[in-house]
Amino acid sequence: MPKVDVTQVPERRGSDYPAPYGEPVSGRIRQALGRAGGLTDFGVNLVRLPPGAWSSQRHWHSREEEFVYVLAGELALVTEAGEQLLRAGDGAAFPKNVPDGHHMINRGEETAVYLDIGTRCDGDTCHYSDIDLRLEAGVDRYSHKDGTPLPLIPASLPPGCLRGIDCRRFTSVIPPRISGIGRYLALHLGVYVVAAGPGA
Repeated sequence: MPKVDVTQVPERRGSDYPAPYGEPVSGRIRQALGRAGGLTDFGVNLVRLPPGAWSSQRHWHSREEEFVYVLAGELALVTEAGEQLLRAGDGAAFPKNVPDGHHMINRGEETAVYLDIGTRCDGDTCHYSDIDLRLEAGVDRYSHKDGTPLPLIPASLPPGCLRGIDCRRFTSVIPPRISGIGRYLALHLGVYVVAAGPGA
């Protein structure tokens, strides 16, 4: 059935930014409604942003486009031009390959709720305007702007937890089937991945 039961869509809190960049986004709660409905060409996220929280680090995409629509509360939209106030019923569009990073900040006293809609495109690179960070197409990890890779594991997540993935501790021997990021987890955190959880 095409109807998506929002109450059954897993919530994801915070981000996977490496420390210290994830701290301003730590209060963000996001539900991937489009993914829950089986959409693959674009994403639709229902986002709740408590007072003081950021929607993301300020960023822009080389090949993906975004649109946000505010359902409740107020948000300060921050771009190179400064700040604009978005209230319930307001929307904002971010075309691809326009190097004007954006994000939103809840400067109010109530939780803001908005829809975040964006295309999914192979070959996209996400550029971050204010920090030494980028996420390049085809690479499963963040890097500095000069291309130097950052650690695979988001420093803000506790050991044994990687974005909802079910990790189990081992005692002495890493199972031979574990490789890549799984081996990294095993070597550095003492865990190995056995299954993807609902929020992965």
